[in-house]
Amino acid sequence: MVPELTHSRYMQLRLIRLELEGLAAELACGRAAQSDVDELSSTHRAFVAAERSGDFAEAKRCNRAFHFRVYRLSGMEMLVSQIESLWASMGPILSLFYGMRDNDYIGAAEHDNLITAFRRGDRSAAREAIQQDIIRGGAPILRYLNEKEAAA
Repeated sequence: MVPELTHSRYMQLRLIRLELEGLAAELACGRAAQSDVDELSSTHRAFVAAERSGDFAEAKRCNRAFHFRVYRLSGMEMLVSQIESLWASMGPILSLFYGMRDNDYIGAAEHDNLITAFRRGDRSAAREAIQQDIIRGGAPILRYLNEKEAAA
């Protein structure tokens, strides 16, 4: 059973995700080969195409594949396992919000920034791109949780 996602719980999850996923991206950037970057670019293009066509199930699948490809490139199985657990905690709320029309951020900009960081070998920029993706992508969730708690 997944506990109800409150504003407090979401903020805790987000803080942990920012650190762990940022670390994974930073480590991955130092290990990624050109073929890995090419694969990330291909997955990202599929993600953007799915978003634009309104195929939110495919977009969600591509987004997850993109992120976890990055995390696996860190070479740290225990870190990836912890991130998987955090994503599982977010699963129900992500499913609810993924196709929201008031979500004006689909991830394209920060995914592009991450790919650019990988190409340059800029580990700090890779961390920042993943962290901004989490923050920007979570904005509608925060709005919803704030409204829900204000109405209670």
